[in-house]
Amino acid sequence: MRPRQPRLGLLVGFSAALLAASIATAGTPPALVNYQGVLRDAANKPLSGSFDMTFGFWSAPTGGDQILRDGHTISDAVGPVVVSNGLFNVALGSGGMSDGPGPGTYLSLAALFRDYPTVYLEIKVGAETLTPRVQLLSAAYAQNATHLDGRAAAEFLDTGASQQTKAGRLRLTPADTLSGYGLYVKGLSTASVFAENASTGKGYLAYADTGVYGEGGSGGFGSGGYFRALDGNGFLVAGTGNNGVKAGGTGLPGDFQNSFGSSKAFLAASDYAVRAEGGTSAAGYFLGGGSGSASIGMPNTGISARGDIAGEFQHNGLTGYVRLAYRDEGILARGRFPANAGNFEDTLYSGRATLAPGDTGVTGQGSYQGAEFTDTNDGNWARIGYSGYKIYGNGSMGFVQNHPMDATKAIVYTAPEGDETAVYTRGSAQLVGGEARVALGPTFRLVANPEIGLTAHLTPRGECNGLYVAELSPTEMVVRERGGGTSSAPFDYLVYGLRIGFEERAVVRDRDADAPIPAMLEDRDGLAREPELRAYTALERFRAMPMATGATNGAPDAASPTGFATAAVLEAAIGRFDPTAARVAEPVRVEPMRRASDGRTVATAATATAAATGTARPSSGAADSVAGPGSDGTLVPGWPLAQPMDLREPVEAGDVLALAGTGTMRLARASLAVDPLAVGIAVGLPGQAWHDQVPVALAGSVVACRVDAGQSPVAPGDLLVSSTLPGYAMRAPDGAPPGTIVAKALEPLAAGAGTIRVLVMAR
Repeated sequence: MRPRQPRLGLLVGFSAALLAASIATAGTPPALVNYQGVLRDAANKPLSGSFDMTFGFWSAPTGGDQILRDGHTISDAVGPVVVSNGLFNVALGSGGMSDGPGPGTYLSLAALFRDYPTVYLEIKVGAETLTPRVQLLSAAYAQNATHLDGRAAAEFLDTGASQQTKAGRLRLTPADTLSGYGLYVKGLSTASVFAENASTGKGYLAYADTGVYGEGGSGGFGSGGYFRALDGNGFLVAGTGNNGVKAGGTGLPGDFQNSFGSSKAFLAASDYAVRAEGGTSAAGYFLGGGSGSASIGMPNTGISARGDIAGEFQHNGLTGYVRLAYRDEGILARGRFPANAGNFEDTLYSGRATLAPGDTGVTGQGSYQGAEFTDTNDGNWARIGYSGYKIYGNGSMGFVQNHPMDATKAIVYTAPEGDETAVYTRGSAQLVGGEARVALGPTFRLVANPEIGLTAHLTPRGECNGLYVAELSPTEMVVRERGGGTSSAPFDYLVYGLRIGFEERAVVRDRDADAPIPAMLEDRDGLAREPELRAYTALERFRAMPMATGATNGAPDAASPTGFATAAVLEAAIGRFDPTAARVAEPVRVEPMRRASDGRTVATAATATAAATGTARPSSGAADSVAGPGSDGTLVPGWPLAQPMDLREPVEAGDVLALAGTGTMRLARASLAVDPLAVGIAVGLPGQAWHDQVPVALAGSVVACRVDAGQSPVAPGDLLVSSTLPGYAMRAPDGAPPGTIVAKALEPLAAGAGTIRVLVMAR
């Protein structure tokens, strides 16, 4: 039996009228539509029973999209539709609601009719779909549902959660001709006020002459304004407690940038309270009420300040202050004794310098020396209060006085220098019956060693058979005439002694600084300007002295400053300071070894860095000193000094080095057995390499050395010479020629090639 299509038009219209009536009389109508129909078989006979019916809502009479499905079947929760004598009644929207395959998601009739003004109903009974689809129509009075109080729905705001777009602007009274505002509100005292009933917080818009004004109490988030990011913990509070602004967060509490991003300022950034970055000008600029200004973080300049006083620092309540760029002075510092004007200290070592303490201009002290001064033009340097010396340096000591007969000149004498610390006393005496007992200066005995070092010089001033010293002590000298003479001849005497306590002053000692002969620029320039002054030099005086034996003063040599060949060789071996190199290189001063409290020398931080990085270079044409490691690469007491020398090929620490030829000063790895051109060992950290210059360990140094024990085992104490294995030393054969010994082994090496500690030997 085939069911027939029910009559739909009148019944559907009636149902819509009921829906419209519900909308007019209730605030929220049910989201259902009543549908009645007649179901007949093929013979037009009314049917009775339960039938599965599915109601589909479509966007077009044919084709189109199925928007929503309402199922009334055995599988749905509501069950099949009951038909009695052909009649059935269904509340559309009350069955098994499911979204259709069309666009969007729809599960209710309310959403369906909201978005689709035209909807077509398709009915399926069992497996048979009835045709055609029927358009759902409203009753006459239901048309009023599109208006409220005569206004169209488009004239009202949607207060729901769905998005609404309004093409025009929204204006609240009073109406005026203002344009360009999305929202415009106007009032007599304030445009709008927002207040929270339970608390004191208020917000005003357009309050008097203020755009936004906020105020709040002290509890909770009490403040004038509170701003917080939902996706982080950054916050900004304005007008909270006694704070104007308070900001926080794990990022940057304050971040200010110009629109180009070239200037930035950050507050509480990382461990900085304030961090600023500038473009081509400065990170920060401060201008006072007068002429004072300060720029911070300028290109290549930390701080630049200007004013009558560029910078001033004072201690509250005390007298100490420092002024920078004050009048024509770079720095002006003042203090009151027992303090001082300036105090400088090394936090790692004991060096300290004090400016203007009491009635003293400058004082210096340290466990190494009190002070050091360098002339970078001439290469002179002097240490004051160094070791046991008052003054220690490579120049000479002299005194100067005005020339008594020429106001344009000065007399400069040089103090005598010798291989000992000497004291002397001198005077005149006279023989009485051929003998004189001379009391020496009363203080000579207080400074001279009484047992050793006393010498006397006698010069008679009258006829006698000659004089000799019969007895000599620090207090008295007995002088007699030779041959038992009995004359009364007068004589002059000079007695030298060794200064007590300085008898062990080392004349030859470890080299801890480059000490060439100074350039003597002022002397040479002066003689060039006034050649007539050359006659007063020691060179010219000795040249003019006639030799009693008729011998000359040595072979002339035009290449030598003094004109003597032997002197030229000695001077070349010592070296003369190069003033041209000094003007482009660092000062001649070489970083010294620091002396520990137990008397050992240990490497300073500067020399350790030079050794670790291979940056040792000659300074002012002279040698820098660099530290070297032990065989394990660690610092050891007595870490050696080294002489930088030029290379012909790359070498590594521990390589045995030799001259690359008889006519060159450049070095390469030694590769000949018992090479007489071997000069020493490269000193550095394990694996360290050099390409241009290499520090060569000086004699007496303990360094790591590559050793070849392939032909003969090496034992502690064995002398070492160069090997045929490039860069390696080996045990010296019996009768090794002089000048070929490189080092003495301090550790054994039974076989093969390896690295051991050795003592560098003087060659």
